[in-house]
Amino acid sequence: MSNSISFHDMPGNIKVENGVVHIDLYDKQPGNAAQPGEQPSYVFGERLVLSLPAFLQMFQMMSQVAAKLEAEGVLRRVPGDQPDGSAPAAGGTAAN
Repeated sequence: MSNSISFHDMPGNIKVENGVVHIDLYDKQPGNAAQPGEQPSYVFGERLVLSLPAFLQMFQMMSQVAAKLEAEGVLRRVPGDQPDGSAPAAGGTAAN
């Protein structure tokens, strides 16, 4: 098996089917930045498929990293963010 590194702009749909977690990752469509006031569009890039234990381990590790970044002042919580990992309100956790 070969190792690879992928970059994606944002996660999309996350669903569980038959005990397996599917996370769709999306890429920003190039060329939209030139249109003032237009929202960028995203296209499907890749699907990450994990067992439930691997997904929970990833969630725990990401939560720890987010807490560390928040403690260091790299991230800040805004009203509406949910520390339990549920979806944030519009604006979400932002970088300084």
